[in-house]
Amino acid sequence: MRSSLQLYSILSGLAAILLGIGIALSGFSGEVQEWIFLCALALWHGIYAIWFWKGKELIAFARITVVGRAFSGISYWLVLGLLPDAEGSLMILFRTYLTVQGSIDLGSAAITAFSVLQKKEADGKDRSLSLEEKNRFVFAIYMTLLSVWILADSFSFLKFFHLPPTSFSGWTAFRFGPIHILAAQIFILAIYNFTAVRFRLTPLIEAGMRGGMVTCIFFVILVLFGVLHPITLLLPGADLISVAVIFFARLRKRQ
Repeated sequence: MRSSLQLYSILSGLAAILLGIGIALSGFSGEVQEWIFLCALALWHGIYAIWFWKGKELIAFARITVVGRAFSGISYWLVLGLLPDAEGSLMILFRTYLTVQGSIDLGSAAITAFSVLQKKEADGKDRSLSLEEKNRFVFAIYMTLLSVWILADSFSFLKFFHLPPTSFSGWTAFRFGPIHILAAQIFILAIYNFTAVRFRLTPLIEAGMRGGMVTCIFFVILVLFGVLHPITLLLPGADLISVAVIFFARLRKRQ
């Protein structure tokens, strides 16, 4: 179990680094939506690298990631089969990503499932929630609502945050694009947060806080470079508020 989660963490970190290098070498040439998508993928893989490394010895987390990765992998392959035969750098990128990541998700989920089949997790469900855990619970609700909004009405979401459309050519009856894949990943991470709170998984609560800070920095940089509209800073706002509340609470305790 430990080795499979470590490997997934390393692969996610490597994916984030490779995407970052690709973005830097390309000089942001091409369509804006392509680079927003690439940056979002790099961020998400960075967050997963933190979570899976921190949770490599937590059985409850390993079990829920089997479901998350299996769902992700199956969804990727289904989308891959439904995508139209269209040219373009974004479509090529998207097909490659779905093929590779879908295979990694399904394969790693199967390996982890086999290793945790007979194990029982030790959790702290009997103790009361700490401030950090309550914070993560509220944030998980926020992520769930955000993913539902994107999946239910991506047009209003993209318009509100001044983001370019991400639908692919050939999909006239349904606006489908990378934003829907990201919405599914947001929902999966929300489930991971709920699991961390339910089983009082302290390493993952800390991973969530660190991931939140990385997300805030990510958005600020893209806004400063003019890639994103300033209103998008509202998206990591919940993370920033969460970190601030915990910081001042700990500061009061020390005093």
